[in-house]
Amino acid sequence: TNDSGALHLPTSWANATSVVTNVSMMVVKTTGNNTAYLGDLIQYTIYFNVTGNGTAARVNISDALPVGVVYISNSSKTVPGYAGSGNSGRYLWFNFTGVQPGSYSFVINATVNAGAIGDVLVNWAFLNFTNALGVPILPSQDDARTTVIGPIISVEKTPSLQYADPGDTVIFTIWFNNTGSGAAGFVWVNDTLPAGVTYVGHTASTSGTHTLLNWSRSGQQMWFNFTNV
Repeated sequence: TNDSGALHLPTSWANATSVVTNVSMMVVKTTGNNTAYLGDLIQYTIYFNVTGNGTAARVNISDALPVGVVYISNSSKTVPGYAGSGNSGRYLWFNFTGVQPGSYSFVINATVNAGAIGDVLVNWAFLNFTNALGVPILPSQDDARTTVIGPIISVEKTPSLQYADPGDTVIFTIWFNNTGSGAAGFVWVNDTLPAGVTYVGHTASTSGTHTLLNWSRSGQQMWFNFTNV
């Protein structure tokens, strides 16, 4: 108002606008190998996504390979914003900068080199990141699990007679069993007949649980080769 009390509206004005940005991330760890034999290659895939309308200024993903696997390689260099990676034994880390909203993934290759049959290999991935202002945001983590499988072969041999007279027929039965959780690629059964007996024949053959590849005999010794036991 002026001195006389009259109201005067301003002839000009201004305002300020602030855009609120937000960013969030989540990591998911998977493997295409729910089960694996010793020596198998395991491929772990790490997925991470940036949601919101902001940029993740710095992203760090660390990975702890389980005891029993050996690190081979990774494909993290293909991810936009890749800023470096490294490893110390079974511990790996990956750095990214300026990651825009979107979905990303890379693969870690490792081989199973140890572990008892039935062991569960648990692989953890941990994600930490900051927003565009460098403020740390809530981290994320996930795991992938692989069960070690394999064959456990045992053998037993029994005679049909405990005592025999000359001319008696003695049948020796060889039992070989797989009590493990996976098939045996090859099984060799070697047998030596005792002195004083003469070989007559055998019944080794292919069945629904194994395949007889071949067999051979030399004097009192015999060899049987099976696969997919």
